[in-house]
Amino acid sequence: SPLLPAPSALAPGPRASLGPSPQEVRPQTLEPSEVLTRTLRLAADPPAGPRSGEDLDAAIELLKGALERTGPASNRSEAERRLADLYTRRSEGFLNRTPAQIALDLRAALALDASPTRRAALADALLREALVQGGDMARGSEWEQAKVTYREVLALAPDDPRPALLLGEQARSRADWETWLSANEEAARRAPQDERPQIQIALALVRAERPGDALARLQRFVAAYPKSRGAWRELGHMERAAGRWGRARRAYERAGGEQSEDPALLEGLALVALEEQRDELALALCERALARGHRDGLLTVRALARHRLGDLKGALRDYEDAWGYDEALPHLLELALGHLDALRFTRGDADARLRFYLADKRLGQHAGLVLQVLHYASTDRHPRAQEALRSVLSARGLVLDARADCALSEWITRWGTYELPDVALKLAQRALRVDPLDEDAAALVLAGRALMRLKRYEEAWSALDAALAIHPTRADLHHIRAELGANSGRYELGLESGRRARELRPREPYVCLYMTSSLLALGRSREALPLLDFALSRLGERVAGLRALARAAAGETEGAREDLERARAHDPEARELRLTEATLALEAGDTRAASAAFEALQAEPLYRHEADYVKRQLERARAR
Repeated sequence: SPLLPAPSALAPGPRASLGPSPQEVRPQTLEPSEVLTRTLRLAADPPAGPRSGEDLDAAIELLKGALERTGPASNRSEAERRLADLYTRRSEGFLNRTPAQIALDLRAALALDASPTRRAALADALLREALVQGGDMARGSEWEQAKVTYREVLALAPDDPRPALLLGEQARSRADWETWLSANEEAARRAPQDERPQIQIALALVRAERPGDALARLQRFVAAYPKSRGAWRELGHMERAAGRWGRARRAYERAGGEQSEDPALLEGLALVALEEQRDELALALCERALARGHRDGLLTVRALARHRLGDLKGALRDYEDAWGYDEALPHLLELALGHLDALRFTRGDADARLRFYLADKRLGQHAGLVLQVLHYASTDRHPRAQEALRSVLSARGLVLDARADCALSEWITRWGTYELPDVALKLAQRALRVDPLDEDAAALVLAGRALMRLKRYEEAWSALDAALAIHPTRADLHHIRAELGANSGRYELGLESGRRARELRPREPYVCLYMTSSLLALGRSREALPLLDFALSRLGERVAGLRALARAAAGETEGAREDLERARAHDPEARELRLTEATLALEAGDTRAASAAFEALQAEPLYRHEADYVKRQLERARAR
């Protein structure tokens, strides 16, 4: 190993000054030395008790001098062992001696008596010395000396992984990346079943921009040692960082899952839950993790969960707390939806933070945040949004990966301007080419949404069906299918997906509107009323026109008229008003007025569900 020095570097030095070893002379020719006999008697422990420090120093010098003056003798080995014991005893007075002095005594003891016990004692002392040498205050030459000391420890304890692990820890804290990696490789060689060096090696490989090697390393390890929860957790982090949410979830489950007490694992699971739009679970996981140890990254996750669940003030509070820790943390991407509404009222703050994100060309982590901040922080949204999109896509040196493509595609078709669905489709298709497996179905879902915006409905269904086969529990997938069902006339399929979307995200109001559109087209208006009551409670007056129409179609004329007035005050040009008025005329028996109104509407460009509703009501009017 490159961590181990040449054998000559570890050769003991003290023996050379103490004369030849008795093993170098034939035992039968040796006689005891009177000098050593007298000195051993003088160096014996005093009858009054243990020696003081001064007594130990004197006894060591006395016996050391006698050995230097004496040649081969039958009692020389006894004297050397006795001197080694004295060195060891003096080393135990650590309160009065520095780590370097302790190591010097133990090195002298080992040179005199190379027993496994003395070897282990020297290794422990040198390890303590190395930790001091490589401490936070160490400078360049001191760190280099610490590495020399660590290498001596590694040679003295060839089977112990601890020195290599500690060297790796200090190397990482000092940004000595080469030593960080090589030290942990040595620790892994010594303890192949230990997950700690495996995790550190994977992290080092990621830092060296070798994420594929890091993943392969951890995958091999967990295959050999499937009970290594820490390795499974780190594997989950890496899969999540790569945008492979399904794999991340499975790895986190092997690491302990939702029952774990590990805040880092709970944070990872919360992020996966957010991606799967299981917001209540994400918030619960965040709360449990924060209760078990504060992690600033958790605040950003909780901010996003709170925003999605309607707690805007709580989301903004978490965001501000997280920003206060470190303004340059890339993980602030995770709070994007958690603070954007509030940024409407903090324009200057939004612009300042936007400049930070735009300065970083690696938009794979936060392309969506850049565009969403632009969207929400500007009053004149569409012109500025289109300008931002063009600048992002044309930026020199910009690294756009599959995640960035997906973020941009989603922003265009969901958060930004709907006028560019062709660009959104191209981005989603490029993401599919970069990552053809699309394990989490993100690119397919976005392609389906863009195709729906382009009114290429059959292609949209094909893309979403393929996504459904990959990831049937994506709430946004079912949400889009519900909208597509209403837009394309496949109402039953849309309703089925709408029900599934509500199971996965019970607090999502917009899917209720798509389901209502399908129900009105099918003539099942009464089923839509509970959906609209819920949507109205979440979205307010913007839903009043649609509920007025559903109430009119269901025969609730008084309620329909009340909602109609509320809707007219909110948006007097909304088409739902004319549809409701025509429906109320029909319910009141004025078939001539109703027919004229529906015929006029039929001549306009309508959505498919509106056209089918008008056709159904016109048939009713004519039948009367």
